[in-house]
Amino acid sequence: HRQDASRHAHEPPRPSFGRLALASLVGYIASFSLGLGAIPWLLMGELFAADVRALAASMATLLNWAFSFTMTLVFAQLNAALGPAGTFFLFSAICAAGAAFVAACLPETKGRSLAEVQALFGSEAS
Repeated sequence: HRQDASRHAHEPPRPSFGRLALASLVGYIASFSLGLGAIPWLLMGELFAADVRALAASMATLLNWAFSFTMTLVFAQLNAALGPAGTFFLFSAICAAGAAFVAACLPETKGRSLAEVQALFGSEAS
């Protein structure tokens, strides 16, 4: 037992990555909330008339949580199959595709009325 104590005393200290992990998690949540995470909630208010907005919000919330659950469920299998680098490369590719979709397919709606926004997306204002 005494040899173990003396052996550990001569080892260099190992770096602690706890703060880095916490900072990375906070950074991810902030980035997602400011980026793709907010898109469905922003679009609901602009795309749907008041009479269908509650149902649309419920459906969007259901899909959001269902996809979050699915990603949590398959993450371990993806990590085992692709490795950490491959898994996060896949996630970054999905994020890039989402950003390209938003940039290419979603028009600016600032300063437009509900009727004008709905006309952009081919639906009639109620």
